[in-house]
Amino acid sequence: MIEPRDDHPHPRGAEPAWSESTYFNFHDPSSGLAGFTRIGQRPNEGSADATLFLFLPGGGAVAVLEREARKEVSLAAVGGLMHEHRVDLERWRVRCGAKGLGVAHAADVDIGGQPSRAGSVVSVDADLEFTACMPPFGTSGRSRRSAEAAASAAAVAAGHFEQACRVRGSVTLGDTRFDVDGLGLRDRSWGPRDWSVPWGWRWFSMPFSTDFAIGVHTVLFPGREVQAGWVWRDGRTIKMTGFTLDTTFEGKHHRSLTIEATDAEGRVYKIAGDVGPVIPLQIGSTRVREGLTRFKLDDGHEATGIAEYLDNT
Repeated sequence: MIEPRDDHPHPRGAEPAWSESTYFNFHDPSSGLAGFTRIGQRPNEGSADATLFLFLPGGGAVAVLEREARKEVSLAAVGGLMHEHRVDLERWRVRCGAKGLGVAHAADVDIGGQPSRAGSVVSVDADLEFTACMPPFGTSGRSRRSAEAAASAAAVAAGHFEQACRVRGSVTLGDTRFDVDGLGLRDRSWGPRDWSVPWGWRWFSMPFSTDFAIGVHTVLFPGREVQAGWVWRDGRTIKMTGFTLDTTFEGKHHRSLTIEATDAEGRVYKIAGDVGPVIPLQIGSTRVREGLTRFKLDDGHEATGIAEYLDNT
């Protein structure tokens, strides 16, 4: 069970790769601006990293990267990027005052690899407030779990939860200001985080409205697959019992997908995803591709969210 204390730093584990992270994403339907940001603190390795990636209208992107030496989990601020806790499990503020790299095509970001085109430096000022639309869904790691879930937790995260959010605020890039009034998702994770252990994972955030949202993910290990997910509907959060996924690739990037998910009450959700710009990232030998995706449910509901594909194979 997720409790208010889980919105605060957790006792540090002894694992070298132990980390605590906060993550937020958003999309503004009026301008088309979208983005995601993560702060990861790895005290046993003595480091803290912060990133903000923005998908620009027209297909461009901006990347902000910040890093500090740090041996304790403290306030979620690294350099010019801050994830500010306001109200436990209800409200947070993301602020940024930093320089970023702007590129004409999202795929040119290629953090960790070799950018295919030179970018330009741009000032980034952001102030976004995230307000939860739903209670947190996830696990604190304090209760018993299946052998498959325990194995996943030992490599990916012992505790993890998600919440669909309403997002309001502004983002200013150089002289261009974007007002933001849209939807998004926030995620908090803690425990060992070794990106290289799973073969891969697929993670999807689909905020259709303040009253209806879906999140599903699968983590792939040799010989097994661990799935989890939820749907927020009718004022309730309902667990997904499983889902199937079919993906069409163009080269290394995912371009379209279909998901068929079933919740604990037997309701089936058939979803088609059209993947737009993809930002490719690299963490050591691990490749992560973040796709801004238009999801359409078979009943007509539509959402813009993130389809994240991680691969170690």
